[in-house]
Amino acid sequence: MGGNAFAQPKPGQPALKVPRLSQKTYDSLRAHYTTLLRTFYTSVACPASSPNKLSHGDIDLLVQDPTHDFTPEHLSQHLGATRRVTNGSTTNFAIPLVEDPSNPEANEYLQLDIHVCQPGLLPWTLLLNSYGDLWQIVGVLLRPTGLTATDQGLHLRIPEIEPQSKKASMLFLTRDRSRTLAFLGLDERVYEAGFGTEEEVFGWVARGRFFEPGVRDRGTANDRQRLGKREMFARFVGEWAPLHAGVWSQGQRFSREEVCERAVCFFGKEEEYGRMRGEWRLRARDEELWAGVKDRLRGCGLDGEALGLAVRALKRWVEFGDDGGLRVREEADMRPYGGELWVARLGPELDLERLLEWVEGNWEAVKKKEKARMKDGKNERAAERLRGG
Repeated sequence: MGGNAFAQPKPGQPALKVPRLSQKTYDSLRAHYTTLLRTFYTSVACPASSPNKLSHGDIDLLVQDPTHDFTPEHLSQHLGATRRVTNGSTTNFAIPLVEDPSNPEANEYLQLDIHVCQPGLLPWTLLLNSYGDLWQIVGVLLRPTGLTATDQGLHLRIPEIEPQSKKASMLFLTRDRSRTLAFLGLDERVYEAGFGTEEEVFGWVARGRFFEPGVRDRGTANDRQRLGKREMFARFVGEWAPLHAGVWSQGQRFSREEVCERAVCFFGKEEEYGRMRGEWRLRARDEELWAGVKDRLRGCGLDGEALGLAVRALKRWVEFGDDGGLRVREEADMRPYGGELWVARLGPELDLERLLEWVEGNWEAVKKKEKARMKDGKNERAAERLRGG
């Protein structure tokens, strides 16, 4: 938050003065609250700051695995905080640094931000949040490769699925730091030793497998916003990368398909990769099938709500027999798709045209059963309301 969480407080609360901390004061307070929080959490860590940062607006600590049950009020009291603001898994605490009872406006506060990590995620969260804008930079470099680092881990966006659904295309690869850096060609020993200057950070990134100097030309609208808000990111993209094209001159350009193949093999995701692609192809074929069903029903004069009702009725009341043929159920199956995709049952025993002919000859009977089911449900709910009254 940069020390701004209490600059615009809730109505009725005064803004708090949160001064920037010198490096010496920051180091002392960080050590103190890290030790204090270890009585509440098994794991406590502080992301490394940007190397050229001379002062700090707040202290950020990552925590995981509570050592015992406690309330937010108990933790706040233990920290000596006088105010707190919670946003999701992060809580900002205002802790007095200087108190002057005779002049409250002279009071100064430390902003301590505590982010509670999901079990097992602290090391990964620490990687993403260390050294300022480092992973903002890495993320831009990775985008053309189909790799994405989210708060849950490193993912591969499967090329054939992404155009239709980015979320559905995400194949989880790992959240292990060593394996991630190894695949990206980033030297973990250098990272572990730390960076003394911003130049060292940029040089480390540029020696990775996927650095290319034209990073600015591949930016999105979000990247352009970062250029105005994230100074370290802006210096790398706008100044450093264009001036250091020679770092990449001996590099190798990988196509997205090559990166996909390498990632699946490196992380041992062949089975899951194949399953996701197979399921997506099946879904795509199923959508084509239902588009054909709707076209056939429109030919029967259906449209709008009537068409929607007929399609729902078919999905709920139709099943496949042992011979592969379609038949009407005795009771509706309310699971999506009746628990099974129709296209998965299409084969030599039942081709698409035969299915559409069956739909054309039976949709009215099926729709009638669905309307009766809906009416019975409505009557039952009305009876329940009367009994409740």
